Amino acid sequence: VMWGVLITAGLYLSYQHLFKDHSDRRMGVSFGLGFGWGHVMLSALISSAMYFGFAIAVNDLGIAEMTAGYTAEELANFHETLAYMQSLTVMDCVWSLIEVIARQLLLSAMGVIVFAAAEDQERRKNVAVAVCLVTISLMPLAWCQGGAGIPLWIAETIMLMGTVCACLY
Repeated sequence: VMWGVLITAGLYLSYQHLFKDHSDRRMGVSFGLGFGWGHVMLSALISSAMYFGFAIAVNDLGIAEMTAGYTAEELANFHETLAYMQSLTVMDCVWSLIEVIARQLLLSAMGVIVFAAAEDQERRKNVAVAVCLVTISLMPLAWCQGGAGIPLWIAETIMLMGTVCACLY
């Protein structure tokens, strides 16, 4: 919830103060796309690059050589990461790609919704709508990652439905 409030407030304040001279509605789309891709690059691409680097290091050095100087805790973390990577399926990667695209669309749509609120006094309710849409869309993913027992496919489906609702709104 806090993430949704902070992102929406940041977008709103950006439109109100940094981009107050840009009232063309294409600005909402452009800023939303830029914001969404920035988020994708900071979250999805960095973690993907870290896992890719880990896989290359394991393949090049081998497990025994790579873990030679590790403490017991570091060794446990290494094996946990290795087990996670070995458990990934093609479908996990497909869902991950779908999630990245859906997040991009969600944040782009949210940028347009908040832009409308910043430009028109009568549309101020759009700020609350944006917070609700992003929170409802992303909360199940947070619960899934937090170990609440929600299957990933259900969390992803809820996010996709929230993204569709945000785009239609």
